[in-house]
Amino acid sequence: MNLTLFDEYDLRARISVWIILIAPVIIPLYIISNSVRSLSATALILITLIALSNLFIVKIREIAKDKYDIKHEYIKIYFNQHLSKEALNIILKKIESINCDLARILEDRNSDKYDEALDIVLAIIKKDVRDNKLVYGENIQYGFCRNLYAVRLFGRCMSFIMVFVEVLLYYNDVIDEISTIVSVLISALFFILWFVFVKKNIVEFSANNYAEAFFDAFI
Repeated sequence: MNLTLFDEYDLRARISVWIILIAPVIIPLYIISNSVRSLSATALILITLIALSNLFIVKIREIAKDKYDIKHEYIKIYFNQHLSKEALNIILKKIESINCDLARILEDRNSDKYDEALDIVLAIIKKDVRDNKLVYGENIQYGFCRNLYAVRLFGRCMSFIMVFVEVLLYYNDVIDEISTIVSVLISALFFILWFVFVKKNIVEFSANNYAEAFFDAFI
């Protein structure tokens, strides 16, 4: 694969999710089918997967962004509930040097304009910390967790279906016992992974880590 086709965010937050999603299908195929292991078949599969990965990137942005994006919400929660007084004062002083009206509004959380002012301030901070490596890294980690959670149902279904298909092939004498055991174990492990590890808490945890890095970088 020509890695220059994708940037770092695509590779770590989207393509890695795509690989985890299709792994319980591709790995068993290589175990149970000799023809798939050939160079020509591998090249064809690789080209197809690269093409499909672009479609996946488009769809995952649509699904995850619309239904599962909680990053902005957690940044607000962190600002309102978890910032220390010292950190808040530093932020307010910096904002005051940019726009004293915004700083004054943020000091009064009962103000009708508080939420609007906070959104503007967060946009200012976002622009300021855009190139910070820690913020960028946490953003990628958040994107990975959010995207993985967004496709969890597809992952569970694909893993379960592969277990069923592998057992069916064995009982129809298409594949041998050893290949069946290995491929079923792999598909089952992915099925367990989707249920045990891919939960909403990983999205919340990564969103909170991003919010912390977001304000630390500004301070």
